[in-house]
Amino acid sequence: MIIYPWLIVLILYLKLRKMIERAWNWAKQSNNIRSNEVHGEEEVRLVLSDTFEDTHKKLEEVDRSGSILVEDRGCLLGFFRK
Repeated sequence: MIIYPWLIVLILYLKLRKMIERAWNWAKQSNNIRSNEVHGEEEVRLVLSDTFEDTHKKLEEVDRSGSILVEDRGCLLGFFRK
């Protein structure tokens, strides 16, 4: 199978074009279009990076330890050892 470089470029262009069209449609619906003060062209306000941080962190850590001393006077524990 021969892969032509121009075909790859065309496929990438079509995918990118579809993404750009969807971004513009979203911007128009959500009122995220502005005019650039320098050149006067319309621009879309897009979120180019996004981070999430949980500001309500709750950490609960519990360590428990204990010991027990048992005296087996009736050899009950020995009964279960066979």
